Amino acid sequence: MVLIECPHCAEDIELDDASFGLFECPFCEEEFEWGEMDEEINPELSRDKVMWAFFNATLVFILILVILFSLTTDFFGCKSPNGVC
Repeated sequence: MVLIECPHCAEDIELDDASFGLFECPFCEEEFEWGEMDEEINPELSRDKVMWAFFNATLVFILILVILFSLTTDFFGCKSPNGVC
């Protein structure tokens, strides 16, 4: 059991440890919220986050390939035999 104070009348109220949600104070009969409620998971939002993560990873991969290609080839048209322009 957990002992909490009513946010309206400041009386002590006992609740179960795993309790959460909306409660009515037995003293002042006002409603109050207690505990952490699980947020609803929006599958559409989760799918959007996965798509953006995949897009960003793909973009970074392509950027790395372009940089590596430019460093390992004559990408900039350098005609020096030792590769230093």
